[in-house]
Amino acid sequence: MKRSNIVIAGVAVATLVAGGSAYAFATGTDTSTDSTASAANEARDDDRRSSGTATVSKDSGTPAAAASKLTAAQAIDAALKAQAGTAVSADLEDDDSDRDWSVEVLGSGSTWYEIKVDSKTGKILAKETDRDDDDDAREARAALKGSSVSAKQAAEIASAKGFVTSVDLDGDDDRGAEAWDVETTDAKGKDSDWNVDLKTSRITEELDDRDDRDDRDDRDDADDRADDRDDRDDADDRADDRDDRDDADDRADDRDDRDDKNDD
Repeated sequence: MKRSNIVIAGVAVATLVAGGSAYAFATGTDTSTDSTASAANEARDDDRRSSGTATVSKDSGTPAAAASKLTAAQAIDAALKAQAGTAVSADLEDDDSDRDWSVEVLGSGSTWYEIKVDSKTGKILAKETDRDDDDDAREARAALKGSSVSAKQAAEIASAKGFVTSVDLDGDDDRGAEAWDVETTDAKGKDSDWNVDLKTSRITEELDDRDDRDDRDDRDDADDRADDRDDRDDADDRADDRDDRDDADDRADDRDDRDDKNDD
């Protein structure tokens, strides 16, 4: 859930300890060049649209998860090298014109950065800056107060369940989040949602997903029982057919006996 789509905003504490290393908030830098680059990119996109030329990914038709050579954890690493701060979310875009990682980083004060990372090379494609979100920044800092699991760690933990396509906070207000919300895709293309506890790092499947799976299991069980009944019915039908053939054979034998007697 990106910052623009959430009730609580991302994640930030003064320091998040991850594997013995600390992620600290940025001291703040001049990002006017980032805004210029972003504007230039937008201008090029407008030119392409006005000329009728669409931007089409060379992997069009292939799921983004299959096309990406960069994991969520690697994308977060790349973004934090480009901009110091605390990673709030990482999302793998999945449309024909954009299949790269989008990582949100909370810097100092109320400054947010959205960093676009190439999903194949790890190269930084763009960095946008937003300095006007005091409420989101304050809520983000409150959200993970006392937590010990970073976005990168949550992605690494959930990677055992499949390819991670999104890492975000799962919470409802400034009382704080309880878990990272992580989405994965398995080798068969099945999407799943997981919660990674902010304090214990324990991973559990989303309740809705568990309910859906239980419903599917119940339906499968019902189908199995129906199949068993069908099998028994088929077996009964075959037994009836054998009985019918036996009866026909008996009648034929009776006729033969009568014919023999008549011949005598």
